[in-house]
Amino acid sequence: GAYRELCSLVRDYHRLDWDMKTPDQSPDYENMETRGGTLTTPWLNWDREYRQWKKEGFAIDATVLFNNNLFPDTLWKSPYQESFNFGKSFVTHFVKSKQFISQIEVGNEPWGYRSDIYQQILLGFADGAREAANITILPCAVQAYNPFPDANHYIKRYLNKSNLQKIDGLNTHL
Repeated sequence: GAYRELCSLVRDYHRLDWDMKTPDQSPDYENMETRGGTLTTPWLNWDREYRQWKKEGFAIDATVLFNNNLFPDTLWKSPYQESFNFGKSFVTHFVKSKQFISQIEVGNEPWGYRSDIYQQILLGFADGAREAANITILPCAVQAYNPFPDANHYIKRYLNKSNLQKIDGLNTHL
């Protein structure tokens, strides 16, 4: 409650590697409390975390965090379908059933991910999520400041026309 007077939105890094080892696994959020954690992180109960923030009156922005150090792009064998399944499962539990999350960022700064893999992940997640419930979807941060000119094309590299039709805005870290 101490911060409620200053802000109304809390942003959570929801690490993908804390929920599953590979993208073809189902994260099984429904059994998180009874099992005592997620499939990969026994101490973690996202419901407990999100429930407390909602109780305090915050809207929640879940940033599904993945990058090549935590969850390499080589793990995705069928990026669109695996992300579709994950998005549907994630939104079914945290939005439709629990009504915890207000918006979702698909990735934070997945630099090192091949752009075609990220584009498929974003598209699949958005399609799966929206099949479950109406939710605001944002892409990874697309800031474009880097002292090296050839590195300043994040929007062009990570988003395409198909993705742009599925997202509700841009996400930048300036």
